[in-house]
Amino acid sequence: MRLKSYFAETVEAALEQARRELGPEAMLVYSREALPEARYLGRYEVVLAQPTAEPGEPVPPPERRPEPAVEPARPADPETQVARLAREVAWLKGQIERMASAAAGTRRSRQRRLGSELREVLGRLEEAGLAPEIAEVLADRLQARPELDACLCAGEPGPLEALLRAELGSMFSTDARLGPDDASACAVALVGPPGSGKTTTLVKLAVACGLARRRPVKLVSADMWRLGAAEQLRSYAAILGVPFEAVETPGALAMTLEELRFKQLVLIDTPGYGSRDLEAMTELAALFAGRCDIDIHLTLSASMKPADLRVAVARYERLRPSKLLFTRVDETSSPGTIASEAIRTAMPVSFLSNGQQIPEDLLEASPDQILDLLFLAGTGIGEIGACGQERPDAMAAAEPRATGGRAAAA
Repeated sequence: MRLKSYFAETVEAALEQARRELGPEAMLVYSREALPEARYLGRYEVVLAQPTAEPGEPVPPPERRPEPAVEPARPADPETQVARLAREVAWLKGQIERMASAAAGTRRSRQRRLGSELREVLGRLEEAGLAPEIAEVLADRLQARPELDACLCAGEPGPLEALLRAELGSMFSTDARLGPDDASACAVALVGPPGSGKTTTLVKLAVACGLARRRPVKLVSADMWRLGAAEQLRSYAAILGVPFEAVETPGALAMTLEELRFKQLVLIDTPGYGSRDLEAMTELAALFAGRCDIDIHLTLSASMKPADLRVAVARYERLRPSKLLFTRVDETSSPGTIASEAIRTAMPVSFLSNGQQIPEDLLEASPDQILDLLFLAGTGIGEIGACGQERPDAMAAAEPRATGGRAAAA
């Protein structure tokens, strides 16, 4: 017995087609609505059985019946075509939804596999000040890394933390050069909120990046707002034995820069503008906008709250800073804000200042140094090595890179 299926828009049409092909001896086995994957062949499926002859027995020819007159084909009813197309679209939609559901289940399964290790590491980063939205991006990027499965199979947090560290390090940059290509003669301006440590950091730069490298240095104070600011910087200049000049207006600063162009390293201290002093910033902003030869570092305190950091960055956008410089790193328990702002602003971090000692408490920023602070939150820079290992005298090892050594500074 041989079974065969026929498809048509109606059961009667399918039966008629089967009788013509198999003959009157064909027996109906069953009829049903076509399965979704075969729906395009017809709405109904009819299965018929044709008896087969015993071995050696001749097969009787099918009874010949006069062929019915074939009527001319009628154009399909537009409504029927639309309904059929709608059924096919609904079937395709169901298939897509099932595939999407399966993919979502795979993602959820993988997220479950990440388990407590990833949640623990990300939780530590957020507690150390990393912005939650950046931690979320990190998790997504981590799941796209092919090395993730091997890290999960390791059964310990070390490989996963190393992978996360590498991914986070690729999201921000550092640049401790002063001026274009660290040229010996250039102008560098520190801008930032009041009390962010601009003046002290400027003196550290004078020693570390000027005297220690035998570069001629001149200190310029454009801060006429803070009482005694110019005199404080004048005193430092006298101790270091370097020239000093105080200017009262942005116009006077422009004249000074023209006189000193290509002659020496000029370090400029600027006023700290508060939220009510934006109009006073206009002249200085106009000066900086017209000169591309001034290397402008936005000086921020690492101990500021994340929301306050964002406000400060937005306030000083008018001065067009190109780098971030963080002070008071030793006073914060949330060093993740350093990486967060570097990622959010897409500006490189130039230097890290972690104390009042001149010039010892100034380090050239590096991704490893910032990641060490983040992953070992609560530990000061002076206790962290280049690879996150505690050392008894890390500052002594860091000085040759950041300051050129004590002997040279002297």
